Amino acid sequence: MTAYTRLSLWPPYPLRSGRRRDPARSPFPLDRDCLLYARARQGLWHGVQAVGLAKGDVVLAPAYHQGAEIEAFVQAGLSCRYYETNPLLAPDAENLNGLVTHEVRALHIIHYWGFPQDSMRWR
Repeated sequence: MTAYTRLSLWPPYPLRSGRRRDPARSPFPLDRDCLLYARARQGLWHGVQAVGLAKGDVVLAPAYHQGAEIEAFVQAGLSCRYYETNPLLAPDAENLNGLVTHEVRALHIIHYWGFPQDSMRWR
Protein backbone atom coordinates (compact mmCIF):
# COMPACT_ATOMS: atom_id res chain seq x y z
CA MET A 1 0.00 0.00 0.00
CA THR A 2 1.21 3.46 -0.86
CA ALA A 3 0.95 6.25 1.65
CA TYR A 4 -0.34 9.50 0.27
CA THR A 5 -1.64 12.79 1.68
CA ARG A 6 -5.17 13.85 1.06
CA LEU A 7 -5.81 17.48 0.35
CA SER A 8 -9.18 18.84 1.29
CA LEU A 9 -11.20 20.72 -1.24
CA TRP A 10 -12.68 22.88 1.53
CA PRO A 11 -10.77 25.65 3.31
CA PRO A 12 -9.84 24.91 6.93
CA TYR A 13 -12.18 26.02 9.68
CA PRO A 14 -10.64 29.18 11.21
CA LEU A 15 -9.58 28.63 14.80
CA ARG A 16 -10.91 31.99 15.91
CA SER A 17 -14.34 31.53 14.39
CA GLY A 18 -15.68 29.84 17.51
CA ARG A 19 -14.84 32.85 19.63
CA ARG A 20 -17.40 35.38 20.58
CA ARG A 21 -16.81 39.07 20.73
CA ASP A 22 -17.08 40.87 23.99
CA PRO A 23 -20.85 41.45 24.31
CA ALA A 24 -20.19 44.75 26.06
CA ARG A 25 -18.66 46.14 22.85
CA SER A 26 -20.75 46.78 19.78
CA PRO A 27 -19.34 47.05 16.25
CA PHE A 28 -18.73 50.42 14.59
CA PRO A 29 -20.68 52.75 14.36
CA LEU A 30 -22.63 51.43 17.33
CA ASP A 31 -19.57 51.50 19.59
CA ARG A 32 -20.38 55.00 20.76
CA ASP A 33 -23.02 56.08 23.24
CA CYS A 34 -26.12 55.16 21.30
CA LEU A 35 -29.44 53.51 21.95
CA LEU A 36 -31.00 50.83 19.79
CA TYR A 37 -34.75 50.73 19.30
CA ALA A 38 -36.91 47.86 18.13
CA ARG A 39 -38.98 50.20 15.98
CA ALA A 40 -38.00 53.38 14.15
CA ARG A 41 -41.05 55.19 15.52
CA GLN A 42 -39.67 54.75 19.04
CA GLY A 43 -36.37 56.27 18.02
CA LEU A 44 -38.18 59.09 16.24
CA TRP A 45 -40.24 59.86 19.36
CA HIS A 46 -37.09 59.99 21.51
CA GLY A 47 -35.32 62.07 18.85
CA VAL A 48 -38.14 64.62 18.92
CA GLN A 49 -37.69 64.91 22.68
CA ALA A 50 -33.90 65.18 22.36
CA VAL A 51 -33.95 68.10 19.90
CA GLY A 52 -36.37 70.07 22.06
CA LEU A 53 -39.57 70.02 20.02
CA ALA A 54 -42.50 70.77 22.31
CA LYS A 55 -46.26 70.38 22.27
CA GLY A 56 -47.85 72.63 19.70
CA ASP A 57 -44.83 72.75 17.40
CA VAL A 58 -45.48 71.91 13.77
CA VAL A 59 -43.60 69.35 11.69
CA LEU A 60 -43.75 69.34 7.91
CA ALA A 61 -44.18 65.73 6.83
CA PRO A 62 -44.59 64.19 3.37
CA ALA A 63 -48.14 63.40 2.31
CA TYR A 64 -46.86 60.01 1.12
CA HIS A 65 -45.91 58.28 4.36
CA GLN A 66 -46.32 54.98 6.19
CA GLY A 67 -48.19 56.37 9.19
CA ALA A 68 -46.03 55.15 12.07
CA GLU A 69 -43.87 58.27 11.92
CA ILE A 70 -46.95 60.49 12.05
CA GLU A 71 -48.16 58.56 15.09
CA ALA A 72 -44.82 59.24 16.80
CA PHE A 73 -45.20 62.98 16.13
CA VAL A 74 -48.79 63.01 17.41
CA GLN A 75 -47.81 61.03 20.53
CA ALA A 76 -45.12 63.67 21.17
CA GLY A 77 -47.77 66.40 21.00
CA LEU A 78 -46.72 67.81 17.63
CA SER A 79 -48.95 68.84 14.76
CA CYS A 80 -48.24 67.77 11.19
CA ARG A 81 -48.66 69.65 7.96
CA TYR A 82 -48.31 67.58 4.85
CA TYR A 83 -46.27 68.58 1.84
CA GLU A 84 -46.39 67.20 -1.67
CA THR A 85 -43.50 65.43 -3.33
CA ASN A 86 -42.24 65.59 -6.87
CA PRO A 87 -42.10 62.51 -9.16
CA LEU A 88 -38.73 61.55 -7.59
CA LEU A 89 -40.40 61.67 -4.14
CA ALA A 90 -38.33 64.66 -3.05
CA PRO A 91 -40.10 67.57 -1.33
CA ASP A 92 -41.78 69.99 -3.71
CA ALA A 93 -40.06 73.35 -3.06
CA GLU A 94 -43.04 75.53 -4.00
CA ASN A 95 -45.39 73.53 -1.83
CA LEU A 96 -42.97 73.71 1.12
CA ASN A 97 -42.66 77.49 0.83
CA GLY A 98 -46.41 77.83 1.15
CA LEU A 99 -46.49 75.73 4.34
CA VAL A 100 -43.71 77.43 6.28
CA THR A 101 -44.91 79.68 9.11
CA HIS A 102 -43.47 80.75 12.46
CA GLU A 103 -44.96 77.60 14.09
CA VAL A 104 -42.98 75.18 11.91
CA ARG A 105 -40.01 73.76 13.79
CA ALA A 106 -39.00 70.69 11.75
CA LEU A 107 -39.04 69.12 8.32
CA HIS A 108 -39.40 65.35 8.17
CA ILE A 109 -37.77 63.85 5.08
CA ILE A 110 -38.16 60.20 4.14
CA HIS A 111 -35.48 58.36 2.20
CA TYR A 112 -37.87 56.18 0.21
CA TRP A 113 -36.67 52.63 -0.48
CA GLY A 114 -33.22 53.59 0.82
CA PHE A 115 -32.52 56.21 -1.84
CA PRO A 116 -31.15 59.26 -0.01
CA GLN A 117 -32.81 62.64 -0.35
CA ASP A 118 -30.72 65.80 -0.62
CA SER A 119 -30.96 66.61 3.10
CA MET A 120 -28.44 69.44 2.96
CA ARG A 121 -30.58 71.27 0.41
CA TRP A 122 -33.56 71.30 2.74
CA ARG A 123 -31.54 72.17 5.79
